[in-house]
Amino acid sequence: MTSPAASARSWLHLSVLLWLALVVVAIIWRPILPVDETRYLGVAWEMWLRGDWLVPYLNGEPYSHKPPLLFWLMKIGWGIFGINEITPRLVAPLFGLGNLFLTAAIARQLWPDRPDIAERAPLILIGSLFWTMFTSLTMFDMMVGFFALLGIWGVLDAWRRGGKRGWIWFGIAIGFGILAKGPAILLHTMPVVLLAPFWTVAGRPLSWSGWWKGLGLALLTGIAIGLAWAVPAGIAGGEEYRDMIFWGQTAGRVVDAFDHARPWYWYTLLMPALLVPWTIWPPFWKRVRPLLATHREAGFRFCLIWIAVAFVIFSIISGKQLHYLLPEFPAFALLVARCFSGERTIRPSKIAQAPVMLFLVLGVLIVIAPFVSTRVPDWVPSLPSGWGFLLAGLAGLALWRATTDLTKSVAWLSALTATLVIVVHLVASPRLMSDYDVRETAQELKRLENAGHPLSYYGKYHGQYNFAGRLTKPIVTTGDMEAADWILANPEGRFITLHRILPEIDLKPDYLGFYRGRYVAVWPADIVADNPDVVKRAPGDQSPNFPSDWRSINENRHRK
Repeated sequence: MTSPAASARSWLHLSVLLWLALVVVAIIWRPILPVDETRYLGVAWEMWLRGDWLVPYLNGEPYSHKPPLLFWLMKIGWGIFGINEITPRLVAPLFGLGNLFLTAAIARQLWPDRPDIAERAPLILIGSLFWTMFTSLTMFDMMVGFFALLGIWGVLDAWRRGGKRGWIWFGIAIGFGILAKGPAILLHTMPVVLLAPFWTVAGRPLSWSGWWKGLGLALLTGIAIGLAWAVPAGIAGGEEYRDMIFWGQTAGRVVDAFDHARPWYWYTLLMPALLVPWTIWPPFWKRVRPLLATHREAGFRFCLIWIAVAFVIFSIISGKQLHYLLPEFPAFALLVARCFSGERTIRPSKIAQAPVMLFLVLGVLIVIAPFVSTRVPDWVPSLPSGWGFLLAGLAGLALWRATTDLTKSVAWLSALTATLVIVVHLVASPRLMSDYDVRETAQELKRLENAGHPLSYYGKYHGQYNFAGRLTKPIVTTGDMEAADWILANPEGRFITLHRILPEIDLKPDYLGFYRGRYVAVWPADIVADNPDVVKRAPGDQSPNFPSDWRSINENRHRK
């Protein structure tokens, strides 16, 4: 007979296999996505070129938007394995893998007498659609989630065992969380510490004075780790960079967001859809009322505080992105697992199979969608929609082999969720590679750089070509007022422009490619000088505001 511990390990292994399949497919079938992934690799690349471990740079300017931990780890990977695209793309997903293990570890801390929760929680997490979509992306939230979970595990260790070990881990987690994404780590961890009197209904700490002293020690440790980088980086980066990392990036997002400003109820409207399939699984809703009856239980209160306080705080904060709440998804997975603790079976019914039938329908729709509508874009029928048979077939197998075993039912739903994300990657891959893969354009820019041609990007540039082209010089950004001066100073330069519709002129660009549904063109500077209209982005846009005497200046330049 299989022991509970061995059973938990076997299901955790399934979670790891699903994670591995997601990451392998993403790396092979999806390019490095602009603008976020390409930007972060560009920052790491510039730190590598500079040999700088203090101040991140993007396109020659200090990059104050994020701390350096992700970029450090990318650099370390290159130092070990050489310059490549794979190791930097594995950094964030590996933290996602760590999330699965820490979720199980926290379940064992909260419910040591209920091993079935630790068995199912990682499966529920990897089966949460939005979390699963993000686990293969090169972003900061899986890192923040990992350190939040590590800190929460430390808090629970301090509660269960007493002593300093748990608080040391909490402090380390806070410090590296700050290096991962700044003080936001405190929003994910501090509520459960500060509200400990409301959830420690059993097994209280040895003394509350010891609890608060431990917290103080941990915070000092975490802040010291963060300042060990921030202080020298602020000195090296200059006053503007120092102001941004110590104040601007945090206060600006909280009080009056300079980006991603959304109403307070935005998360409330969208979260049910992000937690699919569990929010549409009838057995879960049948167990919600019994779960609420456990409101005196420490584990239930702990997870509820963890989710609710962070949700309220992030709803109040001006700047909002859906992925900001990813570190709270493990708490949801723990609560869902707690719903079914002690149960081994679910009642067989058609309604219980509603999510599986939804996956079956989605698989069929993916297969037939390109052929049932005349309104789809011309490129849609060329996509390999046959991959939808994989999702439909797996869902059909799940319906045919419908089981009353609860853990197996959870495993089927998680496998179907991961398969849906994999199928979307496989179907979308040709379009992603044609419109979002920046490597071809980046290689052309590298050729021009090697040939000695200065490069200018007309408009806002996010560094998307720097790593892909292994560029060693910044690309100058110009707007309406700077274009003429730059051309005068760089007559052999090249202009990079984006167009929805190509300009109607007889001359052609040196290079023409695609970028996120638009044309990307590289023009010789003299063509732009003679034809300012080439940098217009769409019909109706204004040409650059060149000075009134530009024509005579340009003619003199040609005579010279």
